[in-house]
Amino acid sequence: MKFQIQDEETWSETWPQIEGKAGIYKVFSIDTKTGKNLSIPRILDIDDSGTIYIGMSKNLSARIAEVRKSLFGAYQHGDYKSVSAHQTGKKASEVFRANFPIEAMWVEIFPGDVSGEEGPYDARKEESRMLSAYVDKFGDTPPLNA
Repeated sequence: MKFQIQDEETWSETWPQIEGKAGIYKVFSIDTKTGKNLSIPRILDIDDSGTIYIGMSKNLSARIAEVRKSLFGAYQHGDYKSVSAHQTGKKASEVFRANFPIEAMWVEIFPGDVSGEEGPYDARKEESRMLSAYVDKFGDTPPLNA
């Protein structure tokens, strides 16, 4: 499931579907003029998926809420005036914000298990695999990953 990060209506509909569930999430950016994923030049290649962060959580609803709050604080969006603890907002510098507007940010959610005993996949291993594949292809982690 995907939704625009500032879309309150879709977030309200998504929250109950992922509340308390574990899994992976990916923050990505689109070109607001074309609606296609943004192409981001990286060290070894161009990332046509627009990926700016890959993460995993034991509680997706709480983590996505934290990511949204952190980015909203970084962008001074709405009533949010300070950055919360999540690294996505802390790493969203002025230059980053100028190139990746909040209106262009989306989240894709992949619910799964973190123990490897249930669900379609082990989210911890899948996050690690996704980050390793990204580094192998592009020579670096997504822009907002540590």
